[in-house]
Amino acid sequence: MNRLEYYKAEWCGPCHYMEERVRQVAESAKLELEEFNIDAHKDLAIKRKVIAIPQLILLNENDDVLHRFIGVHEPKDIKKVI
Repeated sequence: MNRLEYYKAEWCGPCHYMEERVRQVAESAKLELEEFNIDAHKDLAIKRKVIAIPQLILLNENDDVLHRFIGVHEPKDIKKVI
């Protein structure tokens, strides 16, 4: 089953804007959502090559990256891809 990883930071205004929208998209698509603060999860952010936030990564069950959304996106645009 595919899942979403959401990378954010407390100090990031656009991340706060996207937070509830990301949760709604995950719920409506019935995808598992994991949220990571990049300040607390630096190693994972580096492993996933997160260079800008907010960032939403769609992964498959094998942990392969299927798509990245970097920056602010409307839920309808995210839903088209997932």
